[in-house]
Amino acid sequence: MCVLGSGDAVSSGHQFTRLLGLDRRCPVFRTPGLHSHGTPIVIGSLGAAAILEYQVIDSPLSQPRNAILGQLFSTIIGVGITKLFQHSQNFEDIRWIAGALAVGLSSVVMGVTKTVHPPAGATALLAATSPDITDLGWFLIPLVLIGSTLMVASACVVNNIQRQFPVYWWTAASLRKPSESDIEKVGPESGVSDVYEDYFELLKTQNYTPDIMEPLERMVNGVEWCTQLNQAQLNSTKLSSTQLI
Repeated sequence: MCVLGSGDAVSSGHQFTRLLGLDRRCPVFRTPGLHSHGTPIVIGSLGAAAILEYQVIDSPLSQPRNAILGQLFSTIIGVGITKLFQHSQNFEDIRWIAGALAVGLSSVVMGVTKTVHPPAGATALLAATSPDITDLGWFLIPLVLIGSTLMVASACVVNNIQRQFPVYWWTAASLRKPSESDIEKVGPESGVSDVYEDYFELLKTQNYTPDIMEPLERMVNGVEWCTQLNQAQLNSTKLSSTQLI
C-alpha cells in the first residue's frame, strides 16, 4: 500500500487504484522487474473484483478463496491458451477464439474447484484479447496474484469497520467433527411411534369403518418401520464416528 501525500493532485479514481495497491507508482509496483515487463497501471478485471470485495461482501463470489484462487486459475488458463494460439501465424485474426476458449475453460475449472469469481473470467479474456496484457505473458500470473491479495487484505481492513468480512476463509461448511448433539434423534427415544400408536388406539374406540381404519393402520406400521430404520442409521453413524476416533 502507498501513502498519499497531502500535495498529491490526483483524481478520485487514481486514489482508489492506489488504495487497492494496484497503481504502479505504489512501492510494490515500482520495482525494476515490474517496469521491465511494461506493467500497466491496473488490470481492468480487478476493477470489477473491487465491487465484489467492497459492496457484495456476503456473497460466496467475493470471499478470499474465490477472489484469489479464481483469479489464479483463470490467469494460468488465459495465458496458457494464449501462448498456444500464438504459435499460429494468424494469431491476430483468431485472438477472439483464444479469448472465448480461455473464458469457457476458466468457468469450468472455477466451477469444479468451487472458486467461481466472475472478474476472473475477464482476466482470462484480457490475457488473450488485450495486446498490452498479452505482452505480459506468464508475468501476468504473479501480477494478478499480488493485486488480488492486496485487494483482499485491504477489504479485510475496510469492510470490518462496521461490517464483517470475510464470511469465511475457505468454505462455508463447518470442518469440525460432528458431535452427537448434531445428529437428529429419531426412533423410539423420540416417542414418535408411541404418539401414532396412541392416536390409532383412540380411533379404534370411535367405531370407524374398515375403509378408514385400514389405511391408518398401514400408516402406523410405516412410521414404526421408518423409525426403526432411522435408529439403525443413527447407530451406524455413531459406530463409524467411534472407529474414526
